[in-house]
Amino acid sequence: MNINGILNDKSTSHWLKNALTTALERDPADALDDIEILHGALQQNFEEVCLAAKIAAAKEIVRDRAVFPGLNKFRSECETVIIKNGEERV
Repeated sequence: MNINGILNDKSTSHWLKNALTTALERDPADALDDIEILHGALQQNFEEVCLAAKIAAAKEIVRDRAVFPGLNKFRSECETVIIKNGEERV
C-alpha cells in the first residue's frame, strides 16, 4: 500500500497517520534511520513482553502440577523455560 493509501485508509490508526505525516516532513534518510531504531526498540519490547508472559504461564503450570497431576508431563519443559531465562526455580 502506498503512502496516500495508508493515510486515506479508515482502518489506519491515528498514531500511524500522525507518525507518517510527521516523517514525510523530514529528511527521508533521517526518517528511515529513526524508523529502524524505533522498529528495533518496539521489537525488543514485544519480545520481552512475550517472554514475560511465557514465563508467567510456565510458572503457573509448574505451581498447578500438585493440584492437576496430569500437568506433570509439562513440568520439565516449563522449568527449562524458567531456567533458560534466568528465573528461579519454582
